[in-house]
Amino acid sequence: MVRALFAKAPNLKILWAHAGFSNPASVVAAMLDQYPNLWTETSYRAGEILQSGTMDPEWKALMIRHSGRFMVGTDTWVVDRWHEYDGLIGAHRAWLDLLPADVAKKIAFTNAEKLLGR
Repeated sequence: MVRALFAKAPNLKILWAHAGFSNPASVVAAMLDQYPNLWTETSYRAGEILQSGTMDPEWKALMIRHSGRFMVGTDTWVVDRWHEYDGLIGAHRAWLDLLPADVAKKIAFTNAEKLLGR
């Protein structure tokens, strides 16, 4: 779908939900490499990004390389997700702590401010 949208309108800015949801980091990397107006968020991905207290090296390299286009996401689309909110944010904070401070700050909030025009 993302490719089709960019084929129709290459200057779009697209926020790709869930960092591709089930796509591996290599696919997310290829998409971000190919489309400079593609941004992504990390909802539903924390378990892949952080495994047994260690940040997956492929995700870490990708987030550092494209630090200006990642954002933390929680996807609270149903009420039950709000009850899990502290845990969702805690999971993201755990892997953010393993990134360089400048990269973590961008992903945690400054990229969203930039994208949304704050």
